[in-house]
Amino acid sequence: MTLPIQRVRTDFAGMIAIESIRARLNRSNGFGILVRIVAVIGFAYLAKKAFIDPFNGVDFRYLWTAGRIWSEGKNAYGPLYSTLFAETFGYAGYPWFYPPNWFFVAVPLSLLPVIKAELVWRCVNFALISAALGLGFGILRRCRPQRELLTEFMILAAYVFCLQATSIVVSIGQTTVIPTLGLMLLAFGTSSRRPVSSILGLMLLALKPQFAVAPVILLFALGIGRREIVIGIILTLIACLPALLVGGPVETALGFWNNLKQYPDLPMFTIGLDHLFPGAASTQVSSISYAFLAALAGCIGLALRSHWHAEVKEPEDRIRVLLLLLPAINFVFLPVHHYDAVMLLPVALICLGGAFRRRPLVLLSLILSFRPAYIAWLGALAGWQWDPLTVSSLAYLLLLAGAIYFLVDLVRDKSGDAGLSSLSAELAKGQPNLDSRLRSVGSAVNRVSN
Repeated sequence: MTLPIQRVRTDFAGMIAIESIRARLNRSNGFGILVRIVAVIGFAYLAKKAFIDPFNGVDFRYLWTAGRIWSEGKNAYGPLYSTLFAETFGYAGYPWFYPPNWFFVAVPLSLLPVIKAELVWRCVNFALISAALGLGFGILRRCRPQRELLTEFMILAAYVFCLQATSIVVSIGQTTVIPTLGLMLLAFGTSSRRPVSSILGLMLLALKPQFAVAPVILLFALGIGRREIVIGIILTLIACLPALLVGGPVETALGFWNNLKQYPDLPMFTIGLDHLFPGAASTQVSSISYAFLAALAGCIGLALRSHWHAEVKEPEDRIRVLLLLLPAINFVFLPVHHYDAVMLLPVALICLGGAFRRRPLVLLSLILSFRPAYIAWLGALAGWQWDPLTVSSLAYLLLLAGAIYFLVDLVRDKSGDAGLSSLSAELAKGQPNLDSRLRSVGSAVNRVSN
């Protein structure tokens, strides 16, 4: 018969063995050198994309055109936008869909010729990716201060530099790196009580507001960071004022709304539920679709709230939960593009910390998202008719499932910790009748280990 206390010792021995293996890997010169080589190659590859490859920033052109119109004191959401775009680039482009708070980003870039402006924008994206990695290293140090983190950070850097979505974002001048950094700042700030980080993160997220809906509602439902969120929203509205003033408040608002209504009619290559189940989700930018997303985030926040305040108290646990849950909700229930996978940078942090039992689904999602075209090619060899968009969509479903599993397992783990703490208190007091307590703690540890 195995006593509960023996079971506890067995589980602790298993955890110690896992940490010993992990420490050996970190100390291994061969493994560490290999990781560093891959990270350097990835850095050089991304630098080539940013500074050497031909300039074909098809997405950056829209940003530059909007800035040029605003710099002339006109409305970027009117017919002048399409006219200037066609005259400058020789073909008809899409309308300007981004919100007016892009004024302070677009106008300075538009003061340069388009080629020089694109080079500057590539440098900005490259710097933002580096800043996000630096913030990621800071988060790792906060979550695991007593560990040697250089090798793990190099793994994170290698993944991000070699991620297909990262090179696409830099090459075409996309903007997803900004909300990626914003998400990390928001999660870090609200979990560590750093209001400036939270406010700045929210303002960066608001530049692509579809990614800001779920974080704002979730944090409000959890009851954390509300003051910072309100301040961030106010500052974002203030940032919209210059565009409203130069283009006319009514003309700008109506033009922005009319452009958004054209978005569903454009050819899209989106991923997520909309790709896997056509008709089950919608690419329409409508009040109904965002009301659904807000309701979902609110329900998750309310369901998690009691555990959040009672059991998920440590800042490092809160950081991990937010960095995993927020991208998971957005990626599954919003029509995102393949290059938006650069937002997996904060998710990759989850796989560098915590117990392995919480990570398998998330790790599999990161593998599928790394180079979805290669996964689709391997699937074709096995007779699966998958395309890269399907692979990415399945990866994001796994990400959401992994986020839910992570949360459930974390709460169960904290419940087991509470049982062990109570047992220690009784032992210290020398209270009798501990047999039942030993059994209850043993059951809690068994549930955690299973």
